[in-house]
Amino acid sequence: MGDHVWVGKDVKIGKNTRICSGSIVGWGSLVTKAFDTPNVLLAGVPAKVRKENIHWDPHCNNLFRKGYRF
Repeated sequence: MGDHVWVGKDVKIGKNTRICSGSIVGWGSLVTKAFDTPNVLLAGVPAKVRKENIHWDPHCNNLFRKGYRF
């Protein structure tokens, strides 16, 4: 698993898999193979690339806390 990877709740990651840096793995996904492309959104059972060239900032997670208004 690369650096700066966000893994959602209830994700299953199998043996001999690879997730490159800057990627997001969606909630409940099942990762069964190697994904060599960085900055992708993976989701599904089995996981597939759903979106490429994504960028997320770990410092902006306060936006989703309870009580925040847009």
